[in-house]
Amino acid sequence: MRTVLAHNPYCVAGPYQDIYSHAVETDARRTLYVSGQVGVANDGSVVDSFAGQTRQAIANLIAVIEGAGMSPQNIVRLGFFLVRRADFAELADLRRELLPGIRPAITNVLVAGLVSAAWLIEVEATVVADS
Repeated sequence: MRTVLAHNPYCVAGPYQDIYSHAVETDARRTLYVSGQVGVANDGSVVDSFAGQTRQAIANLIAVIEGAGMSPQNIVRLGFFLVRRADFAELADLRRELLPGIRPAITNVLVAGLVSAAWLIEVEATVVADS
């Protein structure tokens, strides 16, 4: 059985909106590094809205994780790259909705742009599980 310990020391301000942990420790044996996933559907389409792209990017992320025989519950680290500062507040709500109860280590970064000018978000993950 995989052990995951969250580390949120009292001397560091609490995690923003309680949707992540400052650090996550695991003794798992399998590690999956998921490349950045964007809001592009299987047919190549991209919706215009931040919420729609975030939903698709996380659906893509989950599909990759499950394709490796793992679960979103195995996520220990997420990285979010956004092109608009105004979307950070909505991201917290979407993250809570789409990955309920999952509190990995998280990094949120504002970037000048992604590969396609149409993309508003990119999500990467580290996932660990037992053999």
